[in-house]
Amino acid sequence: MDREALSRDLETKGYSVVSGVVTTEECDIYTQQFKDWVAKFGDDLPFSHDSLMHYYRVGHFDATWRVRLKAKRVFASLWNTEKLLSSMDGIAIGVPPEIAKGKYREDGKSWLHLDQGRTRKGLHVYQAAVYLEETSESDHCLRVLGNSHLYHDKFQEAFPDAMVLDDEENEEEFFLFKPEWVDWYKEQGCTERIIAVPKGGMVIWDSRTVHDAVFPKRGRVHSDRWRFVVFVCMAPAIWATDADYKTKQFAYDNYRSTAHWPAQKNIVFRSTTGNPYTRDLKHIYAVETMPDVAKTRDAKLLAGLERYDFNDGAPNDPGWRPTWDKSSVFSPRYSGTDTF
Repeated sequence: MDREALSRDLETKGYSVVSGVVTTEECDIYTQQFKDWVAKFGDDLPFSHDSLMHYYRVGHFDATWRVRLKAKRVFASLWNTEKLLSSMDGIAIGVPPEIAKGKYREDGKSWLHLDQGRTRKGLHVYQAAVYLEETSESDHCLRVLGNSHLYHDKFQEAFPDAMVLDDEENEEEFFLFKPEWVDWYKEQGCTERIIAVPKGGMVIWDSRTVHDAVFPKRGRVHSDRWRFVVFVCMAPAIWATDADYKTKQFAYDNYRSTAHWPAQKNIVFRSTTGNPYTRDLKHIYAVETMPDVAKTRDAKLLAGLERYDFNDGAPNDPGWRPTWDKSSVFSPRYSGTDTF
């Protein structure tokens, strides 16, 4: 991995692709685990938002944790420290639409959005997606507005009512774009880029980058290609407060998935039985015990169950801390006592 090239890409374009995060052999093992799990549902596939999954305890599958641990070296290089906290983010499993009668790409259709609102100023985190199957530009893959991270503050000035944390629907900082917002970014010179990622590779982007995902094209070459993605986000542990650690402990103890924020003001998603989309399904198959890999010290440190030694002389951060809009009020949420 070329750290200088990666940092340069993220600084100038807002995104980059890193190859070889997971080996081909490991990808095959992990995708088979996911396929075996999906097969348990039969014709009634597990619920997803167009392949995105945060329920069924997917953030704590054996394969999910193993990919997380593999991705750490990339984030450690970027943040100049091994002392990181990780999100317990979800996954994406997309059955080929040619098989499951799913959605195909349509010109002009998008769900471009931002995952960083106006409470956070400047760079806070890099989001990432590890691809366990190759993804070409004609497959189900990430789309970004290149260079859009450079206009985050200017966008807020142009649209003062945009990206306001006002209810539970967007408190994890998911802001779906209006057409005029997309047009504004394009007027600044930001252009759409569809990102191909090799098998075992990772696409990483500044959280101020406008992005979404595009469906497979009709007539694509590899019509049998599934989508297998593990989402990962890590940041220096020294940025976290005791309240942040408490939130992470709750997520781990209750097998919950979280939003992408790993160290500051994280959000825990509802449980499978506490979510209106999944609680009434006839078949729910999920992790029943935490996998051994998630019980290792490395995993517990990433999850926030154990603390790092910040006085051991090793680097703790990149030499700066993220800044906040102090006028904004924000409280982490984790709801319900049901744990499934």
